[in-house]
Amino acid sequence: MPVLKNYKEVAIGMTADEVRNKLGKAKISDEQGLYYQFDNGESAQFMIDADKKVRVILIMYLSRESHPPKIEDVFGAGATIEPKPDGSVYNLVKYPDAGYWVAYSRTAGDEATVTITMQKM
Repeated sequence: MPVLKNYKEVAIGMTADEVRNKLGKAKISDEQGLYYQFDNGESAQFMIDADKKVRVILIMYLSRESHPPKIEDVFGAGATIEPKPDGSVYNLVKYPDAGYWVAYSRTAGDEATVTITMQKM
């Protein structure tokens, strides 16, 4: 089972209304999704399917102040990802029993951007 099961208590399969109840009014909202921007360089996008349920959670950490989770927080204790020669990292793990996959991506450099994606399979 995945370690990362939700983001700010929002999980794959929740309705758009449930997302709004948890996080408040979205900065950008339409029938396909909701976008939230937080004060610390952290943002999240929730893509909504035809049944009006969350099918993708995309979390972006765009600054050092955003404090992205460590790889172990996303994939579990002892999880490691071998950096590419430029220092960037990427990993995707499928969780068929949970019905979604989780990907972790970090760009290279001192001002690295971290993106975590949870997507319904």
